[in-house]
Amino acid sequence: MTTALDKIGGKTVAISSSNASEGKSTTSVNIAITLSQLKKKVIIVDTDIRRGTIHQKFKLENGAGCCEILSGSAKLEECIITHSPYLDIITHGKNLSESSEIFDSSLFEEFLEALKAKYDYVILDTPPINIVSDTLVISKKCDGLLLIIRSSFTTYNDFKKSLDITKELNINLLGVVLNAVKSETAAYHKYGINKKYGYDYYKSNRYGD
Repeated sequence: MTTALDKIGGKTVAISSSNASEGKSTTSVNIAITLSQLKKKVIIVDTDIRRGTIHQKFKLENGAGCCEILSGSAKLEECIITHSPYLDIITHGKNLSESSEIFDSSLFEEFLEALKAKYDYVILDTPPINIVSDTLVISKKCDGLLLIIRSSFTTYNDFKKSLDITKELNINLLGVVLNAVKSETAAYHKYGINKKYGYDYYKSNRYGD
């Protein structure tokens, strides 16, 4: 079965949001599960090495994962967790780093190539794009970026900042997903993000999905 990602030529897809709590990780999981239900071989990789939540969403222990692979302390095969016949998972791992350097490396490129050879789709859950630079580095090495915005939460200015930086760096923006739309407001948001909402957003140093 052909999917929308097939049509746009996306095999390695980075998923992010402008800021925290906009649903990027939940959307990453939902996309991965949906594709696997179409009998596509999928792996979801938690590249949010500071505050990854993919292991929590699948109720897994956060053992050796992405950080260990990219630091060379673990092999790829040792870190893959099988969730179902068509869906595998790599958690962010325990060897946390405060630098995006592990993604701006030949090891990360080799990591992606190995996953592309093994899977139909590689879904990478990344940090919020306006908070840390990791997502920008990761997205440049992927087929594209999918940006998540949350209805009545994401501000126009934050969304525009995300779009501007993707354009500036020539990142292939595959699309934008508007989530958490209530049925009574769906028509209001139909044509895109609105400048009049979301300015009560509280920014915290702690971020999550």
